[in-house]
Amino acid sequence: MEGLILGIDLCDDYCKVSGIRPTDLEPKDIGFPQADGRTMIQTTLGKKRDVNEWLMGREAYETALMGDGVIIDKLLSRLETGQQVQIGQMVYSAKEMMTVFLGRMLEAAYRELGQNTVRKLVISIRRVTVDVMEALFACAKELGLERSQVRVISHTEAFLYYVLSQKKDYWANESILFDWSGNELHYYEMNVARGGRPHVVHVTHKVLETDFSCENVNEERRQKVADNLLCAHAERLMNRKIISSVLLSGKGLENCQSWGSKAFLQKVCTRRRVYVEASVFSRGGVVIGADDLARTTAFPYTIICEGRIQASIKIETGRRTEPEVTLAHKGSCWYDVYSVNDFILDESDSIEIKVELSKGKLSRSVNIPLDNFPKRPPRTTRVRIILKFVSENEAAIQIIDQGFGDLFPATGAVKRSKIMLQ
Repeated sequence: MEGLILGIDLCDDYCKVSGIRPTDLEPKDIGFPQADGRTMIQTTLGKKRDVNEWLMGREAYETALMGDGVIIDKLLSRLETGQQVQIGQMVYSAKEMMTVFLGRMLEAAYRELGQNTVRKLVISIRRVTVDVMEALFACAKELGLERSQVRVISHTEAFLYYVLSQKKDYWANESILFDWSGNELHYYEMNVARGGRPHVVHVTHKVLETDFSCENVNEERRQKVADNLLCAHAERLMNRKIISSVLLSGKGLENCQSWGSKAFLQKVCTRRRVYVEASVFSRGGVVIGADDLARTTAFPYTIICEGRIQASIKIETGRRTEPEVTLAHKGSCWYDVYSVNDFILDESDSIEIKVELSKGKLSRSVNIPLDNFPKRPPRTTRVRIILKFVSENEAAIQIIDQGFGDLFPATGAVKRSKIMLQ
């Protein structure tokens, strides 16, 4: 089937795009003419004054330096806050600017891969929220992509799938990633627990530094400071761990092999495989996109990471054939969970919900009183239970009285409650 599978690593300071055609075996990183052919471009737009033309990369900065236009940066943050920009007499919304930017990303991919249709677009960002996800879906729709063609994931999940797509000895033990971009240093750690079926993959993410600029890292003094700080973090985080692979990503680490001081590299390279990989998140997005389109998944694991719920939510039915129903499965993406189930209650005064952190292990029970429901005899109240998540740790549950035929008509009574997983 024709059409590209694209992964976009979208950050506030930079963007990377990787893609694969149906005939390709490996994803390809997309280069940008506005960045002198490099596969990384600033997440900024330039706008000439009084001219309806958007610019990117080198062209945008040159126009701003000449005083002929303005630079609009931090497009992702503007999308999160809904911040508008006024240029001359025109006001542009954050969605309009992000739509222009994503459109240019698609154009670059079409040009380099020789096709102009998309089967799947996966956008990875640091932190997924409902508002940002919906805004990105809206931008994609303006570009002609349906919601089913687009997926928004966290960097944590993109890292996970990138690693799992490699040979098994790459992740036989723990696999870790240091990512240094902009002013932040991030650390990711992944391991596969093989005790049961399916295997459980755990990924943790830590922000190590928030005011650690990767600008001017080619200066000798800056390299020494960075090397000492990175080495200290590696010493603390990697101590006594059996690690199969270490990945280094981000603008700050792309040339770390050439640093004069190499304490950090000596630390992480001791008895380990180390890879400098600039496209972890964009290529991880391509892997997820391809897996979404496959008939069966290549990754039959329970995945626990940012963006995934860390417990199952169940309800007992009292039936022999199906003693309990799972309303939400552990490892599901929280923003995808939406379940609707009807039940007939043994007792009409409350409902008990079970939260299980692992199979067969009850974390706790949550009793939801139906104090606003009519009193009826046992097994004469049918309810509809609707469950969705508002974050990866908080589920919103809605219980609606459906009555019981003509004998006990529905009253429309509704009970709303929240369930915290942790």
